[in-house]
Parts: sequence; structure tokens; C-alpha cells
Amino acid sequence: MTANPFAVFFNPGAIGHAEGTQLTLDASIAYRQVDYERSAEALSPSASQARGDRLYLDANTGAASAKNLAVVPYLGVTHGFGPVALGFASYVPYGGAASWGKVDRFDGSVTAPGAVDGPQRWQIISGSQLAWYNTLAAAVKLPGGLSLGVSMSYVRHTLATSRARNADGSDDLRDVGGGLIEGRSVLDVSGANMAAGVGVHYQPSDQLRLGLTYLSRPGFGEMRLSGQLRNQIGNAQAEQKLDVDLLQTLPDVVMFGGAARVSKDAEVRLDANVTRWSAFDRQCVVAKGRACAVAPSGAANPDDVLVVLPRKWRDTYGARLGASIFADPTLEVFASAAVDTSAVPASTIDASYPDAFKVFGTIGARKTWLDKYSVAASYNHVYFVPVTTGGASASAAGLPPSRSPRSDGRYEQTIVYINVNGTVRFR
Repeated sequence: MTANPFAVFFNPGAIGHAEGTQLTLDASIAYRQVDYERSAEALSPSASQARGDRLYLDANTGAASAKNLAVVPYLGVTHGFGPVALGFASYVPYGGAASWGKVDRFDGSVTAPGAVDGPQRWQIISGSQLAWYNTLAAAVKLPGGLSLGVSMSYVRHTLATSRARNADGSDDLRDVGGGLIEGRSVLDVSGANMAAGVGVHYQPSDQLRLGLTYLSRPGFGEMRLSGQLRNQIGNAQAEQKLDVDLLQTLPDVVMFGGAARVSKDAEVRLDANVTRWSAFDRQCVVAKGRACAVAPSGAANPDDVLVVLPRKWRDTYGARLGASIFADPTLEVFASAAVDTSAVPASTIDASYPDAFKVFGTIGARKTWLDKYSVAASYNHVYFVPVTTGGASASAAGLPPSRSPRSDGRYEQTIVYINVNGTVRFR
């Protein structure tokens, strides 16, 4: 709802009200902790593996944790001249990275060497996924306080992940002869595509601002990322290196909101969003250039389709209520609270993509000097309601090689981050 460089992403229509040139540099320094307790219900043995085997049980159940720091930057600039405004921004709206802790008691183990990577290793050992946007935006200001804007983004995607893997989709440690069979699978892919956005901003007076935005899916649908899949399935086999493509679809987003100046010293804001995560139905690794042709039974040509990971995510709905108090014309103190539903159903949740109903809290302040320089900082806390699944995981329902060990258990997650930014205005 505000005509600043953040509008290049949030609402290109809002930059129509920008005056002069504004340059903003922003960074969020985030700490994320995920705790996962893999339950016995998640065990996915082959027919030859005894569930009661103590080593097998200890190596595949118990607590796992990922504790990671990340810095998420945003660089934006807008320039308004007459009824027209232009903007550019570079930022990462989708993505994250995680590296899971080791299990010390299995360090150097001869009988279960893979267990050092934790019971969550069948879904993830470490990984990162980023969508880096570089966005150009333009807007025109019309009579009556209305402005319309469009944006076009060049999006660079990268995804790298490593996980434990067996050819039969089990979480066995050894074969019937006692040989080690637990392997590793490493996927490293990247690619680029385009995305677009449109926005409307309406400011009939200094006391009211309204905004509405639609942001397209990256690539306007299914994207294809290219790279390499490396498999080491069992110690008896040589490492396999394959040129592959990853096919997946990220969501489109609708955002809308309003801000009202309820008094000389106070403003109230309300915004909401719908993110159509139902587009993220699966991730499909195929031989380079091939299609993800999978029958309803899960059967596929193994020369074309190497792995299909069911996601079956749901659309999410979020809302935020916030307020600002202006202690004087140069000092703003703000706070907000928000909620957001979970994209990930219990049937497909795993340690690589944990999610839950979330509650956000923010408090911060912004200081301006000479009507030219401003700095802001805020503390943000995101609480995820714990999720416990028992026998709900669908990951073991597919056919090899897409079948994966189950991911049932208890998930807890918290994110805290400090956001800081500075803006310079040139009239």
C-alpha cells in the first residue's frame, strides 16, 4: 500500500505515487530451527528387514534438528517523473537452506555408518532452494488517486539437495547377506524463466490507501531446471551420474490490503494474501529433455522418469493487522500480528519441507532525517504450531524408484529474524 521501492515486488501499481528517486537496501538476518522426532510408525523396512532389530530401530528413529542462519537481501529503486514511475528490485521471495545436525553416537560406526546423518536423512541431509528475482516495474498515475502498474521479472532458480536413498525405497541399512546398502542421492539443478505482475493502487486522500496485486507463477506454469543427479546406491555399485531435469510448479499470488490514517498520530493497516500452492503438486526428476509421464498407478518408463516426489500442497491464506504510532513527524513506531495457513498436508510433510499453521509478530521503528534519509529496524517472530503425523505419510505408497521411506513423526519449527533497511530520497 506504500509508494516505496518495496512496491516493485508487493504492488507495482503503488510506485505510480512515487516522487523523485528512492533507493532502498534491506536485509533480514534470520535464525531458523526445525526439530523432527521420527517415530516408529515411519519405519519403512523391506520384507527381509525385522522391525524389532535394535540397530535398525536406533538408526532410523529419534530426534533430529536443523539450526541455521540466513541473510535475505532486498535492493530496490524507484523514480517518478510526472504521471509515470519506474522501478527495479533484486530479491529472493522464495527459498531457504538447511543443514541437519549429526548424530554423534554413530560417528565412525562400522555397522550403520549412514546413521550419523540423522533419522531425517531419508528426506534430507542438507539442501537449498532459491528463486532470485530481478524485476523491472512501471506505473502510471491517473486522475482521482488511481495508479496502475506492471512488472516483469527474470528469475534464476537453483536447487541442491542430498538425501539417503535405497533402490527399493526402504530404510534398510543392510541386505540379507549383511552388506551395506544405504546409499546417497545428490541433486543439483538450476534454470531461469520469466514472471510477471500487475497491481492497482488507489489513494483518494492522505488518509486512505488501498492496493491489489497479482503475481504470476514463475515460468507461467511448470518450470524445467537442468543439472545432474548423482546416485551411490549401495557400496557394491559405482556412483551413477545422470544429466536430468527437475519439473515443478511454484504458485501465483494475490495480495490486497488497505491503510487508514485514523488520527494525526496513528495509522492502521490490514492486508491479506492467497498463495496458490496447490500448483506444487509434485517434483519430478526426469532424464534430460523428457516429460514426466506417470500413470495413475504410479508406473512410469524408468528411462524417462527417475523419481517422482508427491507434494500435493494446498493453497494458503494469510492476513496481517498492523498499526503505526508517529511520535513526531520523523519517528514511527510500528507493530503487527499475522496468521498464515499451512501449505503442506500431513500426508506429504517431511523434513525437507516442514510447514504448519503460523503466527507472526513484529515490532519495530523507523527514523527519518531531513526528509531524505530513513532507517528502520524490526524484530520478527514466527511460531509454527507443532504437527504430529502417525501413519499418514504417503511417501511409501509409490512404486520404486519413486517410493521413499515414510516421514511420520512430530515437527516443530520457529523462525526469528531482525530486519534492517535504509532509504535515500533524491528530489
